[in-house]
Amino acid sequence: MGYEALLFSKEMVDAVRHVTVERRRFHGESRVHFHEFFEIEVIIGGHGRQMLNGTEYTLERGCVYLLSPADFHNVICEGELELINIMFDESLLYGCNCRIRIARSAVALLWRG
Repeated sequence: MGYEALLFSKEMVDAVRHVTVERRRFHGESRVHFHEFFEIEVIIGGHGRQMLNGTEYTLERGCVYLLSPADFHNVICEGELELINIMFDESLLYGCNCRIRIARSAVALLWRG
């Protein structure tokens, strides 16, 4: 598997608010990519699979996951996949009294309904 794309904050994340929230519908398969920003995705409909750092995860309504700049992933849809996509840069985390440590496989499956 080759890593095909780097997605940049300036192309994906609102430069003033430092966050972009979108409702999206996907079909087919995305190419393997990574970002220089964080991403939270909430699956609200459909089914699919996420290949994340070499591990496959099932995507279905109720799944929520966090991707860091250290994560390589792609999505394979089974029909249509509908989600809420929240993309933000690390500047939103400044001053929140938390430490960010980005490491390989830094993804966390936050919740599965």
